[in-house]
Amino acid sequence: MYSIHLRIVNLFVRTFQLLLFSSFFLGSNSYAQSIGLVLSGGGANGIAHVGVIKALEENNIPIDFITGTSSGAFVGAMYSAGYTPEQMEAFFLSDKFQRMTRGEIEDKDRFFFKEHNNGAGMVKLRLSKSLSIPLSLPTNLATPSSVDYQLMQVFAAANSAAKGNFDSLLVPFRCVAADIDRKEEYVFKNGDLATAVRASFTYPFYLKPIQVDGRILFDGGLYNNFPHDKMTENFNPDFIIGIKVTSNEDPSNEDDLLSQVKNMLISKTDFQLKSKGIIIEPETNHGTFEFKNIKDIIDSGYAVTIRKIDQIRMSVAAEVTKDQIKYEREKFNSKKPPLIIDRICIEGVSAQQASYLTNNMWQKNHEKAISNIRKNYYRTSADPFVSSLYPTAKFNPQSNLYDLDIIAKNEKPFSIEFGGNVSNRPISTGYVGVKFMKYRKVGWRFRANTYFGRFYNSGLVGFSVDITSALLLELEGDLVLNNWNYFKSKDFFFDDKKPTYLIQSESFAEARLNAPVGNNSKAGLIYSFAELNDDYYQLKEFTSEDIPDNTRMNTNSAGFQYEFNTQNRKIYASSGTLFKLSYRYSAGEEETNPGTTAETGSTFSNVFHDWHNVNLKFDYFYKKQGLVRMGVYSDINYNNQNLFSNYTASILRSPVFQPTPESKTLFLESFRAYEYASIGQKFIITPINNFDIRFGAYFMSPYRRVIKNDDGTQSEKIGFESLFSIATGSLVYNSPVGPVSIGLNYYYNVPEVAPENTTPLTFLFHFGYILFNKKALF
Repeated sequence: MYSIHLRIVNLFVRTFQLLLFSSFFLGSNSYAQSIGLVLSGGGANGIAHVGVIKALEENNIPIDFITGTSSGAFVGAMYSAGYTPEQMEAFFLSDKFQRMTRGEIEDKDRFFFKEHNNGAGMVKLRLSKSLSIPLSLPTNLATPSSVDYQLMQVFAAANSAAKGNFDSLLVPFRCVAADIDRKEEYVFKNGDLATAVRASFTYPFYLKPIQVDGRILFDGGLYNNFPHDKMTENFNPDFIIGIKVTSNEDPSNEDDLLSQVKNMLISKTDFQLKSKGIIIEPETNHGTFEFKNIKDIIDSGYAVTIRKIDQIRMSVAAEVTKDQIKYEREKFNSKKPPLIIDRICIEGVSAQQASYLTNNMWQKNHEKAISNIRKNYYRTSADPFVSSLYPTAKFNPQSNLYDLDIIAKNEKPFSIEFGGNVSNRPISTGYVGVKFMKYRKVGWRFRANTYFGRFYNSGLVGFSVDITSALLLELEGDLVLNNWNYFKSKDFFFDDKKPTYLIQSESFAEARLNAPVGNNSKAGLIYSFAELNDDYYQLKEFTSEDIPDNTRMNTNSAGFQYEFNTQNRKIYASSGTLFKLSYRYSAGEEETNPGTTAETGSTFSNVFHDWHNVNLKFDYFYKKQGLVRMGVYSDINYNNQNLFSNYTASILRSPVFQPTPESKTLFLESFRAYEYASIGQKFIITPINNFDIRFGAYFMSPYRRVIKNDDGTQSEKIGFESLFSIATGSLVYNSPVGPVSIGLNYYYNVPEVAPENTTPLTFLFHFGYILFNKKALF
């Protein structure tokens, strides 16, 4: 018995000795030695930190603490939040991240119902109530809604698991922002993780700054772009691995304004470690916003770290196995509550305005998964009354769900736009638009604009009422005057020797009731009353002594329209889809007074007309392969309108096929028909961003059209017997303010009254938007 007790005692003694030995010899290296990872800022170059972390984890190098600035804060926060290096790499390589960097959202998240930017404006200035210019200047280039939402979605669950304490994340974490009022660093150690990251990479003038604890915070790189000192102050690790992907700005140049501004804003950063450690410098030299080659940037961080592994191991004896990392990560991630929203609270605006915005965001069902809230968040952020929505998801332990707190900022109420189009042809047009808006439980928007030029003149005044309830509705009312002044397409200057051969005018009042159909489409009911007035000559040859014919018509029109639109530009689109279906019933009396070029014996006529018109437009980019994009275009029209008093009056009020910007400025008789079908093919090469080499071929076949007989009378021709074509080739640069285009256009056209070539080949240069106010009927 005694021997058994003795053996047990010896076993305990040996076990104790073994544990003591392990604790002293191994523990001092494997467990007691702590490693801190310092991630510098550097814009796109900061994504190299993902490759560094991947290499360290693959080689069992532990990461016990992380501090980061700007893009380093983003990468470090993701790792601390429980994401694997592979998940991080997939995120930064995704289209979602690319859109974030540009302030864009996915096509499916665009809310077409709230997009009202269909004028020719090129430069917009928003004005505050006080009309103060300093308060009206923009503070950011990129729209922050996509960035803010994605950050919330990425970090909300991890922040909940850590209960807002950054020491309780998978890896304890700190990040640095810049308080520009106090001229000092602001270190985040608790609070909302997404907010901390957002503040740390808020690059001045690119993203709108956010306010935390009453402080306006910007990119931490302004004051500390390599927070190794914060690592020592907060964690004091045994060894620091510093990742440096940036450097201090070069000295200012007296002729370089940008360098002067940068050095005024950005303090010098000390990149020298003050404690034991190593600095790794990935070989990447991309611009701050050059996020195209993310894979190369990540690989550069991975490669340089692999080359440094042996050097790191000389100082770091500690190891952590992949199984240990996996276990700790799964343990942390299991604490994350699923992101389901129970309640929405909107702050920063009045109670009535909050009610308007909440009705935009919220649905009748009680709970919402974040994937469903997403749609309504982007819908609300697209509202013209909203400047920004900053979302924070906070876990509520009482409901075991999240409360979504949103800080809303109202858009400035006044805006003025300037724009138009400058061209080598006499179609140059100026544009000025003004808007005023105000909202409480409903939204009111008032607008007015004018176009002025030789070819086109127009004026519009209107209003919109936005109603948010169980169904979103928009009531619109407009008064519009349009005037098109057609002349020879090859004229460049005013020519008083021969008058204009066609002047088409209209004035009308229109009311619409619109509702969204999903995020990318809307449908509406339309009613309008219009006065149409056309002055024209019925012969190609006429003099200034001739008196034009005049046709007037007062019409009542009602119908509906459905439109689906995800295209990326107002004109010269290169991606997305447009599908538009419209129906109109119109009725009115035509009054025609013949002039000196009318058919002999013509007299005043008064004829009642009523007709139905159905139009379908389809513009779809169906293929993207490298630099090449291909698209198809189709326009189909049905109309049972009967003939007007003469050929020219009939052709003027026929529906028209106009698939290109220039074709909208020409009076092409062959492309005017009551009923027609068309098809077109687009071929676009985009060698660099926003620069397109464009080719297009379009074919239109009229089924029912008016023709001019040899004796000057008119008649209908029915059947797909003719084929007319348009071919175009152009170089287009889509500048920040509008397109610049130069190109050649060919039209197979057979004019009867227009003094144009039978098959004109035109050269067109223009800068700006060839756009018009809405038309009365088609």
